[in-house]
Amino acid sequence: ERMRAMAETSHSLTPAPRPATTWRRRQLATLSCLIHHCIAQKQPMQEIGELLRPKAQAQLQPNGQQSTPLNGQEEAPLNVRRTAMEGMSSDRFFDANVLEELPHWSANWTVAHHTVSNGGTAIAIDGFLPMHTAASFHAELQSSWQASAPCRMLGQCKSKSCAWLYTNNDKGGNGKVRSVWNVAERREHAKLLYQGRRFSYSKWELSDQHSLHAAVSVLMESKAVRNAIGKLVGLDTTATPLGNISDYFITAYDTGDFLSTHNDGYSGSLAWVFHLSPEWKSEHGGQLRFNPSTRSGLNIGARDFEPSFNRLLLFRTRPAALAHQVLPVSRPAGAHPRFAFTGWYMMPNDVMSAEGLKQLQLMRSASAAGTHDMCV
Repeated sequence: ERMRAMAETSHSLTPAPRPATTWRRRQLATLSCLIHHCIAQKQPMQEIGELLRPKAQAQLQPNGQQSTPLNGQEEAPLNVRRTAMEGMSSDRFFDANVLEELPHWSANWTVAHHTVSNGGTAIAIDGFLPMHTAASFHAELQSSWQASAPCRMLGQCKSKSCAWLYTNNDKGGNGKVRSVWNVAERREHAKLLYQGRRFSYSKWELSDQHSLHAAVSVLMESKAVRNAIGKLVGLDTTATPLGNISDYFITAYDTGDFLSTHNDGYSGSLAWVFHLSPEWKSEHGGQLRFNPSTRSGLNIGARDFEPSFNRLLLFRTRPAALAHQVLPVSRPAGAHPRFAFTGWYMMPNDVMSAEGLKQLQLMRSASAAGTHDMCV
């Protein structure tokens, strides 16, 4: 009851006056997010205790060590969990009623299944959230983007409004570099890798210290969303529920940004991309393209999906590889970028190898608030 009262009377767990380590902040953030999550779904508060048992705390430690199998099974649901770094309340973006209404709202989804590269399936869900909820997310994205303009354009690190960090990969590998420094040089380097047909990306990511991260975690980890998505991909969610989120981030693709061909195999087993860019036109680019099939006997050409507002796109990334990319963005000066939430669920019984864990750590290490994030 004390935990419930604390969560209901505060929009966040305020930091202690003295400095806290990144790992300690992560623990506090996780606890707060769980409190708000249980209240939002009217779940018994004792379920927090179940979620925080030692078994559930087998998530990655700061040194990256992990001794338990990495999978999406219920008996070890947090092994590859990507937790929100800040425990701020989600009610700034949506109220508890949204989570309660989602099982009914999903009946309004417009769902289309598409066969794509190498015989895989992409599922497009239009009208994923009630319009006012999607609009609330977009308004916050747009507001934070505008507020960060001095940081993004001038590389000045004197304001906490530097929430958006230019993000590219290090030397064509999976390691991320995120900061507002040397953007022009890094963007040029990303383009050279792209032209040389090496893995490369150029985009902006929202710092995990922003409260949107907690809201995305509460939404996409909710039982209502996981059950609805699990049923769409053919799971008996009572017997084999959809696994936890292995990684996620919030992106903005501005003019000239792109993501070259890749297959997501080390990120998780079910990819999701939630688009939040209204009034997007085909000539603006930014389509998620599944490359033509390379498998003998399959004649499947490239398939492009527009980043339509309030659309959730799902596709399996394991065990079969689905090569895909984000086409370069070209927007009028001053127009908002291509906003999206991107993440991966673990499917039941999917096990990630030691090499997979290593690569996953490289990809998400710079997504964690800390020394990897500069100018925040």
